Amino acid sequence: MIKHSRFRILCALALCGLTVAQLHAQEISKTSLCDVQKAPASFDGQEVVVSGVAGNSFHWVDFWDPECGSAPIYLKFSDSYRMGQPQDKKYFHLLRKNGAVGITVKGKFVSSGGGGGPQMARFEILISSVVEVRELSKEYRQRFDIGSGKTTISLPNPTPRRSVRLTRSQLLKRPFCTNPVTYFLPSNNS
Repeated sequence: MIKHSRFRILCALALCGLTVAQLHAQEISKTSLCDVQKAPASFDGQEVVVSGVAGNSFHWVDFWDPECGSAPIYLKFSDSYRMGQPQDKKYFHLLRKNGAVGITVKGKFVSSGGGGGPQMARFEILISSVVEVRELSKEYRQRFDIGSGKTTISLPNPTPRRSVRLTRSQLLKRPFCTNPVTYFLPSNNS
């Protein structure tokens, strides 16, 4: 008799677990970025699964859908996300290599509370998991005019013999700014 009641309790707990999992699955909306931006209030605070292009911008990573011309969304990892997963490693590798990458993410969509990120984007997605990462084909890049995300800036060298060309990532890694407008390389004498 005790064995049967334990079995019934276990079955009841399993059914409750399945019901909770089904309810949670129903809360997550798989949708397009364009649909999210057309009706942001209806998705605000909800967990969504969306696909798009993540590409380097000067201060952050833009996330948009070039097929419908959606505005860039601020894309960042949630505080609870554990870095080092295979998909986020692939994401960062392809982003560094190509400047833009196709990505599907699951995360919380935020449309209230003002802009997010350094550029004050209207919307943001707090990534809870990276579902898929894919390299963008050359044809896709050309069709939607998606560049490499690499910017080269020519700077005058303090010595008149040569000028120095730096990529954006080199600029961000080396603080050598003497004022907000003029940039100089550190001298070799220091």
